[in-house]
Amino acid sequence: MKSSAYGLNAMMLGTNGGKSNRKLMPWSFRFGIRVRLFISLALGFVASIVGTPVHRMGASSNLPYGLVLALVLVGVSAWQARSRGGIIGLVLHLIASCFGVGMLAGQGPMGDVLIPVGGAAFNTYFGLHVGYYWLLGLILVQFVIALFPVQWFVVIPRLADDAPILDTEGEIASDLAVSVIGERESTHSDPVPEHKEPNNE
Repeated sequence: MKSSAYGLNAMMLGTNGGKSNRKLMPWSFRFGIRVRLFISLALGFVASIVGTPVHRMGASSNLPYGLVLALVLVGVSAWQARSRGGIIGLVLHLIASCFGVGMLAGQGPMGDVLIPVGGAAFNTYFGLHVGYYWLLGLILVQFVIALFPVQWFVVIPRLADDAPILDTEGEIASDLAVSVIGERESTHSDPVPEHKEPNNE
């Protein structure tokens, strides 16, 4: 097996049946590697822009559910980035998310701050420190995802009934997927064999 998630996902597209099998992959996995890396870059930026205002929800009540939601959003987006483009996709996602947070970390045009740290206005622990957890957690979550085994980031092509194609040893079988799909199509197209009259000659 290849050493990156991108290599494993590319293997599942197959070399002979790649065009037909590619349609079984999720939408963002159907493009070439350059487009997939760009998608990972863009989604990293979007995840940070969305997560930054969300991370303070509940902090004033010392129930930082917004921080949990924001980090889960970044984690899911980062998982997809590594599945879509391997470690390079994850690195681009990390750069874009840090850039997005950096844009919002300073003061806005009206003097507002989306990631306040400390201050007398906050009288709870998370009210004072949730900004630190968001800035550090954004990086830590993606770093942990980089340490996960590559097999966790393999996206299995699906059939029409949403069932993965596996071989006898539980490994992904891309050629088997193509052959089974063709078998199903031929079976559904002519389920009853043509009747032949006996030859009396």
